Amino acid sequence: MNQPATGFPTDFSRYSAGQEKKALRWEANRLCIVLIAIQALVAVLSLLSRIYLRELGLMGYPLDAFQGVPPILYFLSYASLYLVGLTLPVLLYWGIRRISPVQALPFEPVRPMAAFWMILFGVGVCTTANIPSSMVVSFFKSMGYSGNIPDLPLNEDPFIQVLFFLTLAVIPPLTEELIFRGAILSGLRQFGDTAAIFGSAFLFALYHGNFAQMVFAFPCGLVLAFAVVKTGNLWVAVLIHFINNGTSVLFQLSQFYTDQATASTAYTIYFIGSALAGVGALILLSRRNKSLFRLDNHNSALSASQKFVTTLWNPGAVALILLSLVSAVYVLETY
Repeated sequence: MNQPATGFPTDFSRYSAGQEKKALRWEANRLCIVLIAIQALVAVLSLLSRIYLRELGLMGYPLDAFQGVPPILYFLSYASLYLVGLTLPVLLYWGIRRISPVQALPFEPVRPMAAFWMILFGVGVCTTANIPSSMVVSFFKSMGYSGNIPDLPLNEDPFIQVLFFLTLAVIPPLTEELIFRGAILSGLRQFGDTAAIFGSAFLFALYHGNFAQMVFAFPCGLVLAFAVVKTGNLWVAVLIHFINNGTSVLFQLSQFYTDQATASTAYTIYFIGSALAGVGALILLSRRNKSLFRLDNHNSALSASQKFVTTLWNPGAVALILLSLVSAVYVLETY
C-alpha cells in the first residue's frame, strides 16, 4: 500500500492538464533553485572557511592531500560545511513557503519486518548499481581519461579514519535524504508518485556532479524514493543510504588492515550476497503485497512521461542540468 504524500494533498482532478503542468513546472523550478542554492552556499562557505583558517595561521600543514589543513580540522570543517550547506537552504525554503518540517517529512509508523525487507531490497539495488557505474568508468578510461572521481583524503591514523567514516557514511544519509526524499519527493508527490520517484531520482543523480556517480545515483535514487513512498517512513531510506555508504567506506578502510587480494575477495562475497539478498527481499515483498509496484498517480490529466519532462523543463532545472554537466566535464578533465 502506498503511504500518502505527507503535507501535499492537492487533487488535480479539478484542474485542466495545462493548469496541472503549470503548477508542476513552478514546483519543480523552486526545488531546483534550492539545489542550486545548496551548491552555491557550500562553495561560498568552503572559500570563506579557507580564508578564515589562513587568517588564523592554520594553513600550511605539510600534507597536500588535506589542502594544507591539519587532518582533524579538515574533516571537522568539511562536515560542518556539509551540514550547514545542505540543510540551511531547505529550512529557509520551508520557512518562506510556510511548510512545517513535520508536515513535509514522512515518518509514518512502519512494521519492523516490512522495513527490514525493504532495506534489504534497497541495499541490493544500490550494490548492483555499481555495475553501470563501473562500465562508465571503463568507457572513459578507454577514451584516455583516468576515470577518477573526487574523494576525501585518508591516512593510517585511526581517529582520522573514524572522522572519514562519519563524514561519508553518517552525514550524507541524513542531509541528502532530508533534501531528496524529504523536500523534493514530498514536493513532487502532489503530482503523482511515479513522476515524483523518477524526478527526485534524476535530480539526485545530477546533484553528484560526475558521470560515474550520476549513473550510480539514479537507480539508488529510484529505490530510495520507492522505499519512502511504500513505507511512508524516511528512516528506511536513511538506513539504506547509510548501509550503502558505510560498507563502501569500510572497504576503503580495509586497505590499512589487510592485503588487496583479501579485500577484493571480501567485496566480491559482499556484492554477490547483497545482490541475492535484494532479489530474495523483492520476491518476498511482492508475495506479501500484490500491489507493490502499483503507484498512486492521482486523478491526473497528464501522463507520467509528461510530468517527468515538465519537471526538467523549467529555468531552475535547465540551469541545474547545465551546472551538473559542466561539473562532470571538469571532473573528467581534472581528476
